[in-house]
Amino acid sequence: MAGGIRETGPSGDVTLRLNMHYFAEPGSFVAVVGFNENDASLETRMEDIGNGNWFMEVRVRIPVGKDSEMVPYKYVVCWPHKKRYEAIQTRRFMSLQGLKPGDVIVSKDSFRAPNHNVFVTTAFTEAIFGPRGMRKEDSMLGDKALANNWTKRSHGPAEDNDVIAVRFVLLVPRLIFGHTVHITGAGEVLGNYNPEKKIHMLNLGQHLYGAVVYFNRKDFPLEYKYCIYDQKDNLIFRERFDPRKLSLPRDERCRYLNVDEFFVYEREWKGAGVAIPVSALRTINTMGIGDFTSLKLLVDWARLTGLQLIQVLPVNDTGSDPSPYSTNSVFALNPIYVNVNEVAEHAFGVDSVPKDLQEEIEKTTNDLNSLNTIDYGRVLDSKINLLEKIHRVKGANLAKTSEFRSWFATAMEWLAPYACWKSILEEKKEWDHR
Repeated sequence: MAGGIRETGPSGDVTLRLNMHYFAEPGSFVAVVGFNENDASLETRMEDIGNGNWFMEVRVRIPVGKDSEMVPYKYVVCWPHKKRYEAIQTRRFMSLQGLKPGDVIVSKDSFRAPNHNVFVTTAFTEAIFGPRGMRKEDSMLGDKALANNWTKRSHGPAEDNDVIAVRFVLLVPRLIFGHTVHITGAGEVLGNYNPEKKIHMLNLGQHLYGAVVYFNRKDFPLEYKYCIYDQKDNLIFRERFDPRKLSLPRDERCRYLNVDEFFVYEREWKGAGVAIPVSALRTINTMGIGDFTSLKLLVDWARLTGLQLIQVLPVNDTGSDPSPYSTNSVFALNPIYVNVNEVAEHAFGVDSVPKDLQEEIEKTTNDLNSLNTIDYGRVLDSKINLLEKIHRVKGANLAKTSEFRSWFATAMEWLAPYACWKSILEEKKEWDHR
């Protein structure tokens, strides 16, 4: 096959020429994690070539099997006493599919800063953007070869010695479910901005979209924009700034150009919200302190008032310490926020809670609600006491339910050792960390 666009061959080395544009602060430098020969978790310092441009050349062995043809790596900014890694929500990888030993890839990457990745966190994709948000589970289906295999031709000129394969990889946050991402631009290959000739980008997962497109050397420099279309193929948004430019690689050996970018919206997303501790969500139905059921009321209120964000302080178990930041576990929730009355109704049935227990719950609720301030210790002890009474009667039966068994199976890894630790702490009243 002519022109360097070749089929996968035997194991051998491929040269990666990584380019990153990032204005590092004085005293810091940009490094790459994933290519250290002794430890892939260690960073390798890039060369500062001026004007915010960083460069590193590395050789990577092509695996014999297909399972390792995607090489993960990431960038990190290093100071003498700290490091700033790229956001973890999206995984960066270099495709080796379709390459032969001796091939050269030039990659022009963009640093995936947290401010670009915040919109691909589950808080936005599964909540704020609602059911229309593009969930991560929806993004890994289908054949991704046309976006990862350098030699699986779908768009571009006939094969000749001047063919350059360009792999476009784009991070697209704030994408609505059902919308699609495309490339349009000047020149015959990119359709001369004709909507009918736009190039569809495949969903690679984690809100990344990709396409491998083939150009003749004479097509460079490329001029292009990214755009979003809906399910009916109506244009929703096209990048509004001047077209992007892509120059021909200076290395004449290079037949493969990887371009990693992020979609630029015309306006920044803005949303209003409320920040409040759960403890402050007291109602006549809570027991001296706000609880988890109060969050439902807060959500209803936020929706009525047009708020899109709710931020609460940590709700993990802190033991007897009232500070929400003194958590004992990242998994266990604080029992002080449990609604005891709902637990009793779930355990016994709505109309079957024993009269003496129901009266004690009501009396405790009234007593604690009459206080002007939250008595953390008293509230916690009262709730634990009532929960233990419910457990002594109904705990064994609840433990046999499929609902509990399913939850226990998923939580067993942390729950068993945490329960052991809590029991020792309860017995000894202190913990020896040595």
